[in-house]
Amino acid sequence: MNKNLRIILSVTAGIAVIAAGSYFLWKFFFAPASTDEALIGSGGESAAGEISIEKPLAISDNPVFDYWINKKTAELYYLQPEGQIYKITASGEEQDTGSKALGGMSYIKPSADGTRVIVAFGYPRTPTFTIYTPAEKTWQALPEGTGAASWNPTNGNILAYLKENGAASNLYTLDLSTKRTQNIVRLTQKDLDLDWVSGDLIYLKDRPSNRVAGSAWIYNFKSRTIRTAIRDEVGLSLRWPIGALRGFKWSASALKIVDLNGAETAAVDIKTLPSKCSLNSLNAYCAAPLNQSAITAASYPDDYFRKSRSFTDDFYLIPLASAQLVGIKISSSAISGIIVDADRVELDGSRLLFINRLDRRLYSLKVE
Repeated sequence: MNKNLRIILSVTAGIAVIAAGSYFLWKFFFAPASTDEALIGSGGESAAGEISIEKPLAISDNPVFDYWINKKTAELYYLQPEGQIYKITASGEEQDTGSKALGGMSYIKPSADGTRVIVAFGYPRTPTFTIYTPAEKTWQALPEGTGAASWNPTNGNILAYLKENGAASNLYTLDLSTKRTQNIVRLTQKDLDLDWVSGDLIYLKDRPSNRVAGSAWIYNFKSRTIRTAIRDEVGLSLRWPIGALRGFKWSASALKIVDLNGAETAAVDIKTLPSKCSLNSLNAYCAAPLNQSAITAASYPDDYFRKSRSFTDDFYLIPLASAQLVGIKISSSAISGIIVDADRVELDGSRLLFINRLDRRLYSLKVE
């Protein structure tokens, strides 16, 4: 090999090394991530509006009607569709409690500490309500004619219930420790639901429907007065997670954050129902349909409640301190490989619990 050829090859090799090095430096520091890298990331903020995608994990292989958490023992209880009650211990062991509810369950409402639960049967035609106490494996019926009930959020021994009386209804409280019943107020409305949202405030509200405009009223125990909090909003649906100072309102095809008085404090940029959301003092977490254009006032929420429509959901974290409540995606059905239509979303420490309506299983999603 002559001298000139050796010089040419050396220069060429040097240029190749420099070019390769420049490419990898550009790739590492400046090039945009690939689609998978942008969506999945490596643990922190990745693509705009998204963080690392988490995968929901099934807690049990059994079908689940509904569930609740005993916060004193960290035990999770769930009802199967046939009424059998199971317990998952703090160590993760699944046990049959030997207790069983009657058929025709409609919904449940656990007490704030989860030591008791109200189970509704046969709504709306022939509603009956009973109290189940897991520690004692006992059932206690609420008075005949009860149409709705809710627990005191600060005292698991006290609940409120509505009992219809002809064209009107009466609001009562029941103290389970003293067996004392108190008639609180007479109402001219019927077929209302109720939420006891703080020690002093009970919400009386129309059942949600996109066919009629719904309203909500607040009874104040301190002033012994009742006032209109929300008036004539189509599809009105409200939810306050137990003990929270803020809650969720859906109406007129929009999701809002509300305070205990029902006043809107912020709008959320995604469309979804309150039953698909939970929150703590810093963040809200919501499952929301991927196809947002399918959420219209003409069919939502009635079609969803009747289970004539299902959705594919993604999960979002919504920082409550931000100026605009913009959802940041934290789990995607397309990426995780688990198709989810989430309902009964509850925040339990660093995880979200929810029922997947597509397979009726109970899932957990890490969020912190």
